[in-house]
Amino acid sequence: MSKSAVNNHGVELTSMGVAGQAARTLLDDSSNEHSHSHARRRTTLADLRRELQSQEDEKPHQHRRAETALAVYTLARIAANVWVLLFLRNPDGIPDYVDFGIDSILRPSITGLGVFVFLYRKDRFSTKNPLQLWSFVAACCLALPVCDLSGELVLVLEEALLEALLRRHSRLDVVNVARILWEVSCNLLQVYMTTMKLRALGWHRAARCSDMFTMLGTGSLVALFLAVWLFESVEPLNITVYICFGFTFLTLSIQCGALTWAACSALVKAGDETLRSTACLLLVNSVLILIGPVLSFAGLFALLLEDFLFRSLLTVDVAFQVCNVLLLSGMVGPRLMSLETLKKIAELSGSGLASKRIAFPGHISRSARDCIVSFPGKYSESWDRAVSSTQTQKDAYSLACVFLTDADAGLGKHASNPATPGKCWCQQIYGPIPASAYLSVVETSVAEQNSNQKLAFARADAEAMGQRLIIKQDQGEMEWEQELAEALRDAEKRCAENRELAPWGCQWFEDWKNNVDIAVQHHQTLHVFYFEGCKGKGKMAWDQLPDKQARQEARKGSGLGASQTSEVAYLDKVGLRYVEHDIMEFEDFLASRS
Repeated sequence: MSKSAVNNHGVELTSMGVAGQAARTLLDDSSNEHSHSHARRRTTLADLRRELQSQEDEKPHQHRRAETALAVYTLARIAANVWVLLFLRNPDGIPDYVDFGIDSILRPSITGLGVFVFLYRKDRFSTKNPLQLWSFVAACCLALPVCDLSGELVLVLEEALLEALLRRHSRLDVVNVARILWEVSCNLLQVYMTTMKLRALGWHRAARCSDMFTMLGTGSLVALFLAVWLFESVEPLNITVYICFGFTFLTLSIQCGALTWAACSALVKAGDETLRSTACLLLVNSVLILIGPVLSFAGLFALLLEDFLFRSLLTVDVAFQVCNVLLLSGMVGPRLMSLETLKKIAELSGSGLASKRIAFPGHISRSARDCIVSFPGKYSESWDRAVSSTQTQKDAYSLACVFLTDADAGLGKHASNPATPGKCWCQQIYGPIPASAYLSVVETSVAEQNSNQKLAFARADAEAMGQRLIIKQDQGEMEWEQELAEALRDAEKRCAENRELAPWGCQWFEDWKNNVDIAVQHHQTLHVFYFEGCKGKGKMAWDQLPDKQARQEARKGSGLGASQTSEVAYLDKVGLRYVEHDIMEFEDFLASRS
């Protein structure tokens, strides 16, 4: 859902939905009963900068403890490996450099460094970002000592203890089984994260197929281990391996093909450098999807064949997976692979969500006897009924209210005020506009229904109105505060460049006034609808509209929305009579004119 900088109830009908947040921010500050909460008190950039500085100066103790624990764990792994290699495996000789350098020291260091990046980059890492959270889980899984020399020793001792307790020898090699399960688990996490990207890209069927084939392949592997463990049989080995390989190939083919298609489509249509860079990164990701499992399978085969290259291949595989996790989660390099950016690419691939809203310029029936000239937009279902009724029963009544959805319809455009040559209506009906109106803040989550559509509308509205759009989705707190501070500075600049005029424009008011003039020419009865239980409340004199303090006083307990306040003030100024209604009377109004 979208959120304005200050939440309120005065909906601007001319720009309802995501675009309406700027109007609501300006016109109804006083109606926000939570305006004194901490999250809403950031009225100046200086306050925000001071808060950011205090956050940067206070490094959380839990991160220090986690980093210390990681360093101790990694050093313990290295020490244990060196001890096993020097005193148990080669007590009288010089150890092989592969075992000593690569297996005992290099692999634990690489995996420890991978986890450390997540702990250190607090400005990028957020547990609210599912992609980063699962990437962190994958990095931790890679850091397990399953294939270390010391880990093997522990597994051998556990196997001996288990056989002693069961009093029988198993044909299942516990050490190799643990290695295989560890490799499979690490790759499954990579597959799962790729499936998340497919969903963000809108490839839901491909994601479901990937999930299904992954479960089947994993299930066949588990069935193999159970058969060997319970029945001491290796007969199903060959067929199970083929089944597992088959499902793995299908999963990787689907994911690789879907990512490649989405990336190529975005490269053709993207006009933004960030989107093009992310599309290129997706192409790299589609290649890595295939290379990673190839390295893992090569290592597994070397393991089963007891080849001396096993440990070297394993280290290369682990290093590759660590780099893959850090790069594609945005923890290192340019931070491009976010689920939000992937959703933008989904639109470029053909969703076209931003084109589904339809502008409403008003409807004046020359044969109608009544005309609705002001309607509270926050009652969206009633508004939809009002619009649809004018389409199905064109002569039932007129509707002067307008709904602008994009620049072509008039959103963000201005109209000249004849009473003030060289100026538009904004100065009269709004007064000076604060910089916060040039900031569009949208909060959404990956799990939210129709979030792609909401974000598409938000981007289209922000582009039409010249606003700075920022999306609060899964950033860390510090990263979000930094984005907000930079966006506020940009909003101040945009506001000054536009001479403190309303970013949503005043063309809507000109269109509405023209509709009212036509309705009056045809002697139609004018009707104004108020909020429930607030009929007649919140009206202002035309000359008081630019006065911020007067507007705030009028908004207390008002029955009119933001645009309605200007509409009704104009009707009173020119001396037009109108019938006042509570919104609860709308159904009776419709029924009497059907």
